[in-house]
Amino acid sequence: LILLLGDYLALVAALSLACFLRESVLPHIFPHWPLFKASTVYIFIGVPMVYLFFFLYDGSYTRRLPLWQGVERIFRICTYVGALAIMLMYFLGKAEQVSRLVVGMTWLFSFFSLTLMRVTLKRMLIHIGLWQRPVILVGAGRTAELLYQAFSKDRGLGYEIVGVIEDAWQKRPLARKVPCLGTFRQAQHIVKESGVQDVVL
Repeated sequence: LILLLGDYLALVAALSLACFLRESVLPHIFPHWPLFKASTVYIFIGVPMVYLFFFLYDGSYTRRLPLWQGVERIFRICTYVGALAIMLMYFLGKAEQVSRLVVGMTWLFSFFSLTLMRVTLKRMLIHIGLWQRPVILVGAGRTAELLYQAFSKDRGLGYEIVGVIEDAWQKRPLARKVPCLGTFRQAQHIVKESGVQDVVL
């Protein structure tokens, strides 16, 4: 919910900036351009709702992705919405009433504002302890080491390894970094008692 609200604010800011530049700044630089006035309904309801629909459909608020994958999805959805807006303009015969420059600036500004908002909000949520989800690893081999490194490098994923279940614990490099919770035979009991919802085998 916090990320969704942040996206909405980022989109309104991007749309407002694009419309302000087209309405108030660029006409002074290019006086021959026709006047343009954006509807507040489009800025505060219409366009943001389209973006948020795509984000909800994409699972952006339930999936935990590495930073670069999250940025890629934001870029893709901004491009989809921009292309959709252009198609609707022409199919509905509104091309003369809607500024293509505003559509282009909205695409650019929304991509940067959404990316900045997501990164900022996730860091804030991590700082106050609302983003991290505890994880138990079953097995401490090479794959577990790679997973530990991935979670440590990209805290935006929001996963924190709280313990490992392993038989040959002392032989594993992770023994120096994460506590051992018990052996494989005890796995079911350990997970049940811990209350942790995310377990990686």
